[in-house]
Amino acid sequence: IYVFEPAPSRDELQLVRSFQLEDCACTFLAHLDSFIWTGSGDGAFRKYSEVAGILVLIEKIQSPGFSPSGLCRADDFIYTTDSQSGKIYQHIVAQGLPVLNVFNHPAGVSPVGIQYDGRFFYTACAKTNVVYKHLGPQNQFAVVKSAMLTPSGAGEIAGIFIDRKSIYIIFASKPSKLFVYPLKN
Repeated sequence: IYVFEPAPSRDELQLVRSFQLEDCACTFLAHLDSFIWTGSGDGAFRKYSEVAGILVLIEKIQSPGFSPSGLCRADDFIYTTDSQSGKIYQHIVAQGLPVLNVFNHPAGVSPVGIQYDGRFFYTACAKTNVVYKHLGPQNQFAVVKSAMLTPSGAGEIAGIFIDRKSIYIIFASKPSKLFVYPLKN
């Protein structure tokens, strides 16, 4: 895991620190409530805390699916995606992340990433390169808008991240490509 911050010129990023995780092959990375969360090819979520510059494993949780591919927090719940089952899971924020509800992802397979902007959820499908904007669980994650992204030589979508202004989409290609699009509600 690499941590960057804007360089003094603000046109580039500079490496601040890095971490090596010996216990998993990460499928996603999320930062929630001062913890770093990862998913792994072994079907588990891992929750880490940074202590004196070292990531310390706080909790390892078995995912309800086999291939956890995203995690975000919205209101009083944590939401995860699973690329193999094609599901979105709503979890209670408690030890072990018990599952409260399960929803079908609109693509049916390969959802990668889940993000929440305070109003809408965003997911992507690795197989179709479609990014989805969803209503929440009270509306069964109904799709409000979708867009197929086909940048030249970009490969499959590997993950997404949003902030208040932009949606960042990383594509699994060699070399990997990161695209930034304005976020419009």
